[in-house]
Amino acid sequence: MFGEPTTIPAVLAALSAQLISACTYDPSQVFLSLSDDDVLAKYPNKDLFIQIALRNGVPRAGDVYGGGNDLLTVDLTIAINLWLRLSTDMAFHDADQLTNATLGQLGKWLALMQAMQMYYPPGVSGAASIFVEPARNTRFDFKPRSMKTGHAKLASWWAIPAVLNLS
Repeated sequence: MFGEPTTIPAVLAALSAQLISACTYDPSQVFLSLSDDDVLAKYPNKDLFIQIALRNGVPRAGDVYGGGNDLLTVDLTIAINLWLRLSTDMAFHDADQLTNATLGQLGKWLALMQAMQMYYPPGVSGAASIFVEPARNTRFDFKPRSMKTGHAKLASWWAIPAVLNLS
């Protein structure tokens, strides 16, 4: 068995901690949420925030261990959504929003990618990771700015294989 048995809350906590430490975000900027885009775009809590959202999990067929019903290997899909408002451009222009080296969306996205791509957090024992394989980005997508708040969203989806402890 590869990957220390874990729980979904532990996986989400590891992702949050990595984003906070590697990207130097304030902890209040990184949160777990199942809210849809309309709610977050309408009621943003900061100019920059990161939403971590569990999207789905697919059990690995044939990956059953001798422990019976206690362990389940799954491929989790987790969305990490970067929301940003940078109001330094002229109306309907987004050069700063996209390309400002320190405050722009592409710079923040690069930091997120560097922090998360191949992330392999240690388990409690320290001998194995809580992931079966390192985290991998499977897709990213830019969403238009909200006319009401000016926030734009950069959505990214991450494959996180883990062995869930069901006991």
